[in-house]
Amino acid sequence: MASIAGVTDAVADIAAAGEQSAGLAQISQAVARIDDVTQQNAALVEQATAASRAMHEQADELQQQVAFFRVGNQAGEGTGPGSRRVDAWLASPDPAWV
Repeated sequence: MASIAGVTDAVADIAAAGEQSAGLAQISQAVARIDDVTQQNAALVEQATAASRAMHEQADELQQQVAFFRVGNQAGEGTGPGSRRVDAWLASPDPAWV
């Protein structure tokens, strides 16, 4: 009888080991998937950072271009490097709208 009980225990242990093996395989797959998603997220962050830098540079350039055409501030004085030319053009009797 003792040998039958021993065999039964061994079979139960083998079955439990198989369940553990299946569980570990699922965990391994889940960790691999998490790693893939983390790498994808890192690539998206790099792309977003590059886009943000490009937009910042474009905004700086646009700000410089707009500053050229500013005709005055609240005190009535020009603020941009081209403001004197724009002010003179606006003050002329017949500005050409070209």
